[in-house]
Amino acid sequence: MMANRVTLPMLQQQLLAGLSALQSQLQQTQSQMTTGYRISFPSQDPGSSQLILQYNGAIAQMQGWQQNAQTAVSTLQATDGSVGELQQVLQRARTLAIQGENGAMTATDQAALANEMRQLYQQAVTIANTTFGDQYLFGGTSFFGAGERGPAQPSAGDLSPVVWSGNGKEVMLATGSSTQLASTANGQDVFDVTGTSSKLLDALYSAYQALENGDATALGDATAQLDQEAAHLSAARARIGAQQNQAQATSDMLAAAVATYTDRLHQLADTDMAQAITTLNLNQTVYQAALATGARMMLPSLADYLA
Repeated sequence: MMANRVTLPMLQQQLLAGLSALQSQLQQTQSQMTTGYRISFPSQDPGSSQLILQYNGAIAQMQGWQQNAQTAVSTLQATDGSVGELQQVLQRARTLAIQGENGAMTATDQAALANEMRQLYQQAVTIANTTFGDQYLFGGTSFFGAGERGPAQPSAGDLSPVVWSGNGKEVMLATGSSTQLASTANGQDVFDVTGTSSKLLDALYSAYQALENGDATALGDATAQLDQEAAHLSAARARIGAQQNQAQATSDMLAAAVATYTDRLHQLADTDMAQAITTLNLNQTVYQAALATGARMMLPSLADYLA
């Protein structure tokens, strides 16, 4: 049996192969430290690369859902502010109506009350047609043409009873693969709409007409209507508050999920700098030692000179 002979060229070839492998490891470690990413090409770690793609997809999807939830929060906050302003209008209207029931008031005072009540009615109509961005807060999912002001349309000129054209549907936004969240309030509920009439706006208009005409009986009826609508509006605002709390809780939950997945992604994809520095120093030491060994191996022998 013949023994395999190890020749100098074979040793040199092995040395060069080892040096090449060490150079590749050094380059990979330096790339990881420079870019901050552990994986530059999927072939370096196919399993982790697949997980990274899945995490990135999940994070992007949850960020979209979280943005929808935050949009709902902002829209409902604007809605709550408008409803609060509407409550102030009703409170002031009730005060004026009670003052108007005082039979000792002069015609001038009565006219001043009627004028302010008219302004309150017009303010309430303006609130009903409030927009947030390009969306009517109380119009539901209805579409309004260029000539329309929103869900509350005056029937005959600016100072007339309104015709309510908005529906009672809520604008829904996706907050999960199979879940949705209402981003708007029910405008018909807020303005107590039946058919095409808003009881809330009609109560204000009736109070204005009663003051304008000096009709004490009609003014008393309007005051009772205002009280009913104030109670209804308080209940509607409480429901909006519950919607807002749900939207905020959903936004917070999704933000936490995004943070969790992002942390997992960083652990999987980012370079561990402390480990990378240790690996780089070790590879550099091995590489320098291999170079020194190779240099001694390549020294010419006496036989080379005698040949």
